Amino acid sequence: LHYDDDMAHLLQEILAVEEITILTNVMIHEVRKKGKQKEVVFERGGKKTFVASDIILLATGKKPNIEMLNGEVAGIAYDAQGLLVNKKLQTTNKRIYACGDVLNTYRYTHIAQEQAKIIIRNALFPFARKINYATIAWVTFTDPEFAHVGLTEEQAKKKHTQIKIYTQEFKENDRAICRDAAYGKVKILTTPQGKIVGATILGKNAGEYIHELILALTQGMNIRDLQHITPLYPTLTGAIHEAAEKEFLARIKRHHKRLRFARLFKLF
Repeated sequence: LHYDDDMAHLLQEILAVEEITILTNVMIHEVRKKGKQKEVVFERGGKKTFVASDIILLATGKKPNIEMLNGEVAGIAYDAQGLLVNKKLQTTNKRIYACGDVLNTYRYTHIAQEQAKIIIRNALFPFARKINYATIAWVTFTDPEFAHVGLTEEQAKKKHTQIKIYTQEFKENDRAICRDAAYGKVKILTTPQGKIVGATILGKNAGEYIHELILALTQGMNIRDLQHITPLYPTLTGAIHEAAEKEFLARIKRHHKRLRFARLFKLF
């Protein structure tokens, strides 16, 4: 997964306030038991040290168990990450489709559900449909939640010569203040013409209301389209529209500058 660096750093700052320490770029050497506690010995920056705790939670992800399938007999190709499929979700044996965690793609329940719908459609009906991972979103259920769809800022800058960035912090959102959740922010990325290419929300229950931005991205909407929607007040989703309104305010400023120049030109 890819997230905007500034948003990831912001999450780390929020968690640090809650006295949660995050250590990155470490190499685990040993896990041992000492009395009633467990210790994890690791190396970081060339220095070997350890941390002690009551409980160790190990999250290593998933790996598909496909070796037993004997896919070569059926003409199905795969690599270490899973089965290989095309955008129609056909394996290298065109009569066999595959979806879910067995693939070498994203491993999320909502993505597997989307893949399954496409397979049923392609297997039973004409005019095959293709999977589009560019518009699929995901959320990391930290507190606050980290929800994302589309391109990150780094990816957007590589794909587009120029991008526009619109943000809104939750410390300026009344519902967030009332819920003691005035941390995090909304970030929307667009082309210079305003087409939405990516969005991230770091905030309370972000996974519940990023769907508005998923729809906007899927339908190729412009950030100005969001300005035509009047959100309920007070709501956390109002921060999305407050970010979108900043594009409108920028247009007003540009227009004001043009008017001042026109008046100056008229004067001369």
